[in-house]
Amino acid sequence: MKQYLDVMKNILDNGNVKGPARENLPGTKEIFVQTIRHDLQNGFPLLTTRKLHVKGTFEELKWFLTGSTNVGELYRNGCKFWNEDVYKYNSRISPGILPFDVWQEEIKMHNDNIGTDAGKLYGYLWRNFGDTTDQIRNLINRINREPNSRYHVVSAWDPYVVACGGSALPSCHMIWQINVREGKYLDLMIVQRSCDFPIGVPINIASYAFLIHILCTLTPYEPGELIWVGCSVHIYENQFDLCKEQLLREPRELPTMTTTLGKTIREWDSDSLTDYFKNMLFSDFVLDGYNPHPVLNYPFSSGLVKK
Repeated sequence: MKQYLDVMKNILDNGNVKGPARENLPGTKEIFVQTIRHDLQNGFPLLTTRKLHVKGTFEELKWFLTGSTNVGELYRNGCKFWNEDVYKYNSRISPGILPFDVWQEEIKMHNDNIGTDAGKLYGYLWRNFGDTTDQIRNLINRINREPNSRYHVVSAWDPYVVACGGSALPSCHMIWQINVREGKYLDLMIVQRSCDFPIGVPINIASYAFLIHILCTLTPYEPGELIWVGCSVHIYENQFDLCKEQLLREPRELPTMTTTLGKTIREWDSDSLTDYFKNMLFSDFVLDGYNPHPVLNYPFSSGLVKK
């Protein structure tokens, strides 16, 4: 992932200094619009200069695909990416919510009646946009019926939801499009409006690579190219030193990804497709040769002030 490291260095060297974007966030260095392209035939795009939470990345994507907005389900599957933002969201609509650490312990114990709804986040928008449209079902069925169509688009940006504060966070990776190339490969281009480059972007790139592999189990095609386009590509000021440490690490060979899932090519309805996603397991995807450098504990900035 030399391209990733090149962008990181460019931000540190040439980024524009900006103040906090929201309350309780650090300032940043930012470059507006950067692009990374990767052919999945050349390996799975997992960062090797620090270890990533691969299972958590898969579980988050599965959570989106099933249409769930209950963060308790995600947390109990070993992924806490969304805990702080969902807690902040529920604190606004339920001022008497439990303290954050107690809240986490309660949802770990399957108490989901204490403010665990993420609002109209990715899963809702992908599977029930405007309360009417299952974009993922429509996408898969259209790819199989009309592979050369230019309508293979999924949006997670709903201006009404943004205006009324109807989700834990306005969608960062906000729109993506599929292209079938040479009648063989399935390519995906993703546009991300806000990009926490050290923490979020490596997970986002890996997640959409996972998504390509999943879509290839539901269509006749093979994994193709992943094109990531970031808009506000930034590094928080409390991440600078760890970025410099990461840039000193030599990238290692990328791992490969295979799946034990066979092809299931059919016309889907929403319920059966949801069942398909719910039954997927992390163990259905085999990652071979992932040998990263050790973890770097980058500070995560959500704006939550923990009491």
